[in-house]
Amino acid sequence: MKKYYINKNGRRIGPLTVKEVFEQHPTLDTLVWCEGMDNWARLENVEELAYGFPNRPTPPPIPNANSFVNEMKQPETVHKSSINKKGLILPIVIVLVVAILGVVAIVCYNNYNDKKLRIEQEQIEQENIERQKKEQEAESAKKKDEALKKKAKIQQLKNEARVIIGQAEQCSERLEEAKEVHPFRTRVEKNREIKDLNDELSGYVSRLAEIDAELVKLGEESHF
Repeated sequence: MKKYYINKNGRRIGPLTVKEVFEQHPTLDTLVWCEGMDNWARLENVEELAYGFPNRPTPPPIPNANSFVNEMKQPETVHKSSINKKGLILPIVIVLVVAILGVVAIVCYNNYNDKKLRIEQEQIEQENIERQKKEQEAESAKKKDEALKKKAKIQQLKNEARVIIGQAEQCSERLEEAKEVHPFRTRVEKNREIKDLNDELSGYVSRLAEIDAELVKLGEESHF
């Protein structure tokens, strides 16, 4: 008959018979050794001790074969059905969430592009308005400056014409006097004086003609 040793609270007890082993109130986790074993083993792994272990749970009675099969199949069917439903629901939920997020992203992107395009168009329109305004102001200033210069030029020509007319009148008066007879002047001197006055008068007339042409060119009516 085999004799066993047990490890109880760190203390080796034995050799013991099977009955004496159970009198020590071991548990299934109690370490046991006997001759022929390579090492200590748990009691539940020693067949001859585990088989006779007191209070060892016994299996329930074998059910009817058909009910056993039904009971075995039903949970599996329910489990598989549950797994299949869960397995189908999760991908559907994921697809719906991805689709919703995609639609939201597309809408947001389109709104962003529309807003950006609208802002760019408003900026371009504003820049065009400002550029046209500056061009109009520059054109207006240019026209105003040209009008002032034209007016000043016309006034300058008219003033010059008045002076020349005055000089021409004086020259005409001296020419009339030069044509008269003077006792202390020779004919040669008289003719030279008349010629010089005629040349001077011709210069005045020529300059007045030039002034008149410039005034006409500037849009002013002729006065000479």
